[in-house]
Amino acid sequence: MKNNYLIFLMLIVLPLSAYCQSEKVRDYIKMVSAGRVTEVKNKVPDLLAQYPNDPAVLLLHALVLDDVRRSIDIYRRIVKEFRESEWADDAWWRIVQFYAMTGNIPKAREELTEYRKVFPDSDHLIYVTDALRVAESLTSTKVETETKQNELETPKDVSKNEKVIAKTDSITKPSVKKSTEKWGLQVGIYSSQAAADAEKQKFTKRRLQAEIRIKIIDGHKMYAVIIGDYISKERAEENKSIVKQICNCEPMLFKK
Repeated sequence: MKNNYLIFLMLIVLPLSAYCQSEKVRDYIKMVSAGRVTEVKNKVPDLLAQYPNDPAVLLLHALVLDDVRRSIDIYRRIVKEFRESEWADDAWWRIVQFYAMTGNIPKAREELTEYRKVFPDSDHLIYVTDALRVAESLTSTKVETETKQNELETPKDVSKNEKVIAKTDSITKPSVKKSTEKWGLQVGIYSSQAAADAEKQKFTKRRLQAEIRIKIIDGHKMYAVIIGDYISKERAEENKSIVKQICNCEPMLFKK
C-alpha cells in the first residue's frame, strides 16, 4: 500500500516538475531576448547537470552558445529525440532560419518542407517562410549582379579580318550619380553607451553587422543600435521580418 502511494506521488510530482522547468526556461529565453545573455549563460551549467536530457534546457543551452553550428547540432538533437515535445517546434524553425540566413537555400527549403509536415499549425511557419522568401530574393539579386558584372568584364573576341573603327561621339552623355544613401534597422535605443554596447554585442555574436548611432531626442543624447547596411530603403524593408525574429522586437527603418 505504501509503495502504491509513493508511485502515485511520483506521477503527480514529475509532471509538475517538468512544467516548472519549462516555465523557468521560458523566463530565461526572455532574458536572452532582452540582452542578458551572460547572466543566463551562468545558469546553464547547473541546469544541464540537473536536466541533461531535458529538451527545454537543451534549447536554452543552444541559444547562448557562441558557436552557431554547435547550436544547430543541438537543435537537430531536439528535433530527432524529442519530436513530440513543444520544444521541437522551437528548435526546427531556428534550423530553417539558419540555412536561410547563411544562403543555403536548397537546405532551407528541404528543412522547411519537413518542418511544415510535422508542425503544420506552428505559429512560427509564417516567419520562417517569409525569411526564406527574402533570402531567395537576395540570393537571386546577387547572382544576377555577378552575372552582369562578369559579362561586362569578359572581353569580346575580335576577328583579325574585322576592322575596328573608333568613333568619337560629339554628344556627351549625362553622368548618372550613384546613390550613396544607406539604410539600417533600429532595434533599440538607450540612454547610456554601456547599455547600447551590450545590445550591440548580442547581434555581433550572431554575425550580424551592428553599430551604434547617436540621436538627440528632446535635447537628450540617446544611443540607437542599428542592424545592417542596406543600399536602399526597400532592401531594409525586405529584411525587417528576419531581424524581427532575431531581436524579438519591431525594427524601425533608419536612414544613415
